[in-house]
Amino acid sequence: MSVVGAQPSMEIVAKENVVTIMDHEEGKRVEEFVEDPMGVPRRIMEDWSPQIIDELPDAFCGGWVGYFSYDTVRYVEKKKLLFSSAPEDDRNLPDVHLGLYDDVIVFDHVEKKAYAIHWVRLEKYSSVDEAYNDGMNRLEILLSRIQNIEPPRLAAGSVELSTRLFGSSLKGSSSMTSEAYKDAVLQAKEHILSGDIFQIVLSQRFERRTFADPFEVYRALRVVNPSPYMTYLQARGCILVASSPEILTRAKKVNLSP
Repeated sequence: MSVVGAQPSMEIVAKENVVTIMDHEEGKRVEEFVEDPMGVPRRIMEDWSPQIIDELPDAFCGGWVGYFSYDTVRYVEKKKLLFSSAPEDDRNLPDVHLGLYDDVIVFDHVEKKAYAIHWVRLEKYSSVDEAYNDGMNRLEILLSRIQNIEPPRLAAGSVELSTRLFGSSLKGSSSMTSEAYKDAVLQAKEHILSGDIFQIVLSQRFERRTFADPFEVYRALRVVNPSPYMTYLQARGCILVASSPEILTRAKKVNLSP
């Protein structure tokens, strides 16, 4: 399955404990101090009752999409991990960015089908008929946008890797030296042997200037390194392109699969 969404109806942006909620349909912007920003989406949705529709695919069909940074663990371990003790933030990006997507397109690559989906919230309308009619109008607009889309500049499945143009290696900068990374690996092993942890993800950030379109980078990545879970997300202050061979967690009704 592939899922495409655009223009979220609402956004939640958190930096430490300061949360900004932007309701684009109502034209409202609220900023508040919250002990645990990760609970804000649940608070917003507490009166919603999403309906299960059998005709829809067994995939994401609308809702919250975004990212949580590594530092969001500080919301969970409030006493042990304070934001004041966090490493220097040299990127100045939000710790949390979520968008509420009411319009989504779901592609079923096996069945060769595409689903256009628009969710309506009944509390915004005076009657079910009004909600249905407005939903159908918005669905027609969504279908019109799909039919009038411009073809991508990069042909499907066509990527030329001209790495020789850049010399023997791609010059860039790293967030740590090779020796510092090796030391971090040894330290991680010591923590595992001591029973402090059973798994750890060591992160190293590489930077390199490019004039490539981020979406073309994502499409090229699909060709040279296809993975079951890939992401292209336009967020506040950044564009996230990600590729992973596995899913972290999946929650379905009462089942949780790590």
